[in-house]
Amino acid sequence: MVSSHLKKSDVIWAVEELERQGKAVSVKKIREYLGSGSLTTISKYYKEYQSERDSFIQSDIDMTSLLSEIDAEHLASFLDKEHPQVIALVLSFLSPSFVAEILGHLDVLDDILQRMRTLQSVDEKVIQTIAQTLKIELAAFRKVKCEQRGGDNFVSLVQQQMKKQGEA
Repeated sequence: MVSSHLKKSDVIWAVEELERQGKAVSVKKIREYLGSGSLTTISKYYKEYQSERDSFIQSDIDMTSLLSEIDAEHLASFLDKEHPQVIALVLSFLSPSFVAEILGHLDVLDDILQRMRTLQSVDEKVIQTIAQTLKIELAAFRKVKCEQRGGDNFVSLVQQQMKKQGEA
């Protein structure tokens, strides 16, 4: 990939892939992952992405708005790691149709439904703590307004990764 064709979405994709793999993220690691690109350009896009993500995390957003930005499959994937009581509380902020879609991806369905049935009033501080935790952990899942997805650059990156995996 020629650095003049490097897009912010390429850098975001590389950052998210590195994080998903549990690897440390740095400008050099991003460049290594992408296979090419100007360190200056990568640094610029990486800083912009970090700033956007930090702004999102620090924004004063309510639980319903936060959760409405995540698709059902990703939200279910995240919630699957949580205690059923937390899942029940989080789902109580969503529409019944969205909850049904999310529950289709979860295993402890009966336990969650029972906990939702018996939910009582919850202290606002608890809700705010959960909302802040969700903001941080779900920042990577939020809808990112990106440039074009796919295309020649994307296929080139996929091929580079396949080649790297074949060498490992």
